[in-house]
Amino acid sequence: MVVEISNSGDVGKYTGYYYTFSMAAQVVTPILSGWLLEHVSYRTLFPYATAFSLLALLTMSQVRHGDSRPEKKESLLENFDVDD
Repeated sequence: MVVEISNSGDVGKYTGYYYTFSMAAQVVTPILSGWLLEHVSYRTLFPYATAFSLLALLTMSQVRHGDSRPEKKESLLENFDVDD
């Protein structure tokens, strides 16, 4: 998804953002959920998971790019060009 919504020159930047936030979430959530389980109760696990699932749904609903579509070629012969 990151590759499809970014320009060819910005793929590395947005891939870096994706991995940074993904890894940060994997570090923070066990600490935060463990603290809640230990100091509050195990009843916080379901609301915690529900809240962050809804947050993920909210952020994904803001993505406005669709599938990438190839540019229309001017002539039939241009379809056989290879851009490597």
